[in-house]
Amino acid sequence: MSKLTSTRSVRSIYPGLLLLIDYGLSEKTIHGVCHGLDQLFSIIPTYVGVQRIPMFGLIVNGQHQSEIFIPLSLTRNNHMELQVALCKLQLLAQKWSIKSNGLSISSISWQSALQLAYIEINSVVQNNNENQTTSNFINHDFQIVILTNQLSDSILLEIHRFIQNNYFNKKKIELVCVNNDNNIESFKQNISSIDLFNIKYVLENKYSIGLYFKSWLLNNDHENEHLQLYLPPIEKTEYIDHSWHMIRCDLQEILIDPHHQVNHDRFFIYTEPSRISTLTENSSSSLSLSIYQLKALNFIKQTNYCISMIFGMPLLVISSSCHKYDIESIENNEIAFDTLTEYLRQNELMLICRLNDCSSSLLIMNSSFSGHFVLSVASERSLILRSIASSELLLPLPNLTRQIIKHEQKQNDENLFKSLSNMNIEDEEYNPLYYEARKTKTKKNRIK
Repeated sequence: MSKLTSTRSVRSIYPGLLLLIDYGLSEKTIHGVCHGLDQLFSIIPTYVGVQRIPMFGLIVNGQHQSEIFIPLSLTRNNHMELQVALCKLQLLAQKWSIKSNGLSISSISWQSALQLAYIEINSVVQNNNENQTTSNFINHDFQIVILTNQLSDSILLEIHRFIQNNYFNKKKIELVCVNNDNNIESFKQNISSIDLFNIKYVLENKYSIGLYFKSWLLNNDHENEHLQLYLPPIEKTEYIDHSWHMIRCDLQEILIDPHHQVNHDRFFIYTEPSRISTLTENSSSSLSLSIYQLKALNFIKQTNYCISMIFGMPLLVISSSCHKYDIESIENNEIAFDTLTEYLRQNELMLICRLNDCSSSLLIMNSSFSGHFVLSVASERSLILRSIASSELLLPLPNLTRQIIKHEQKQNDENLFKSLSNMNIEDEEYNPLYYEARKTKTKKNRIK
């Protein structure tokens, strides 16, 4: 057997994105577009690591002429400009929906919007060639995304002719159709030229539209597997060798790392000021940290949540015994804490909370993020506090339809099945004391 690959190449440059939205979109859909872009823009300007959306532009396809709302430009450290353009989009959303109510599908043309997109791309490429100092930041690879709720044979043929006339790669254009779930199948049957493009379908609500936009952040590198999982054979050896079963896996993020957010500190709670970037130093040279305020929102059943939505370091919560308060206050607080703990335990509940913004400025409160947290019962007189995902952090699930073998045709690997059946099952709950991260032996695992 040949030596297994221990490293994989990682894509470091992603294409710029030009989003073209339809003048005929409903007010509900445009609101979903604004909501989704708002969440996206809170991430990409300060995104840490490889920029999945290095450049972005937005063009609105009008009935007679199109308009550039966001010029194709770098997204890094461009949060303010993106927000200004988004505010303009939100203000005009209702105006567009009113004017487009009587718009028939036969009168829709994407010619002017595609021409504007073509000019924007050529302009960026030309400027990049003239100014070589930015060549490391701008890639000549671009993708055009057309978002519409109205498709027909004539529209698809018009887009296809434009691609051919301008020698544009068809794979660089993605069509996204916003539609009602009940109409998708009938919609497909009514268009004969639907095979000209790979069309994606998104439901007409802000959550589906927002998840589609955030799908641009997913890692789609599959040149090599991301993970090799080794399972012991029936006759288990101490170290991994070729008798072990290996399963190759790909990894995908479920949540966006909160550190990518503009206000990432609002998604965590810290016990030490040295752990955060917003430190203040007073005259006595001691560090200070704000006293957090959690606003209770609602209860959920202990079984009604997905463990993958939990992130960050867990914290133990106990009743405060701060010496600044008198004995009576401490006792009353302890009674209240025990009452909450007992109520959660008896009813098998967890408490969903949101980090409260203590700022007196309404503008700041509306523009900043505040993370969500869940309180659950730990021991008899304590709770566990953990960060839990909100919609801003949620990424779409992978498309599993690309699997080669159909589910009904699959069979079990009998040798692996026997090995799994032979593995030890611990009778007790997981105890971290029995598992050490440090290797106690110097002998290395060797796989050739």
